[in-house]
Amino acid sequence: MYSFLMPGPGTVDKNPISHTVHNSVKEEARIKGEDEYEFFTFKAKEPVEIEFRGKPVTISKGTKFGVRPSSNGKNIRLIFPNDKTRVMTLSPEQAQKLAKGV
Repeated sequence: MYSFLMPGPGTVDKNPISHTVHNSVKEEARIKGEDEYEFFTFKAKEPVEIEFRGKPVTISKGTKFGVRPSSNGKNIRLIFPNDKTRVMTLSPEQAQKLAKGV
């Protein structure tokens, strides 16, 4: 991470302050609409536990959820119909466990 703040080897930085600006820019992703998710109901007897910001979230029988691929296609995004602004990122392994239960 420190490399973002320093010029590369062999380069001359004409504006030494320019490298400290990176930390002041904050980007926010657009929250995708409900129409961009595919919704399912979890039907398996065995619940699946995923993590959201360090806290466990249990998806058990009867839980409705929506999924879509992430923008880069490497992960799956998950939302619950009653809380569409809380977007969780699932690994492919977690997504496989959920897929087996629908």
